[in-house]
Amino acid sequence: MAYYSSCQEQFDAGCTSLSYFSNPAVLAPDGSRDPLGVPGSDRTSSLDGPADVARLHNVYSPVIAGVRKSRCVRRGARVRLQTWLGTWIRAEHGGGGRVLADRLQPLGQETFTLDADHPQCLAFGEQIRLIASSQYYLSTESDGLVHARVSSRRDAAGPREHFTLHQLGREDGGAIAFQADVGVRAADGRYLQTRYHERHPRAVWASEDFIGPWEHLVLRVVELD
Repeated sequence: MAYYSSCQEQFDAGCTSLSYFSNPAVLAPDGSRDPLGVPGSDRTSSLDGPADVARLHNVYSPVIAGVRKSRCVRRGARVRLQTWLGTWIRAEHGGGGRVLADRLQPLGQETFTLDADHPQCLAFGEQIRLIASSQYYLSTESDGLVHARVSSRRDAAGPREHFTLHQLGREDGGAIAFQADVGVRAADGRYLQTRYHERHPRAVWASEDFIGPWEHLVLRVVELD
């Protein structure tokens, strides 16, 4: 049905094209009551069939849906964090010092790699680490500021380098979304924030134990490992 050239070779005549997928359970609309397909499941190049695209759709659509659902955020994903001001969180000079949120356009220093203890799909509420572009862990300091000073060697990360992502308006536990409103919580319970009264360069702090407007961030996944 789908190949005009084969139809012409077999019947030595032109064939009328029908805008249907092959399906033996559907009859031709021209009054002939011929089935629009040939039942069967064995693959063959014969013009005698089988021809049943509808069956293949039913077989493979759950498989395709499963593959799409498996596209999740895992260890190694590259992400960006945008503040409520529209600025992007970055490690100054790529790492080795302060963490700022002062640029309106994301460049390389505004991209972080998600690190975790397992490679499976990550969920909200799980412990993660954020690695700057120059391979420094983000960490919280006793003065409330966030820095990127510690090398990203796995054994170098301590409690100050541990964070959890919390989804705003929903309970934790679900898979991390590719673009989600989040609060980023440090190990001591303080959330990352940018303060409205600061001038440039705008520092990133971890100072409140609740999520308010200044702690509202947007997580954007820009690349998967």
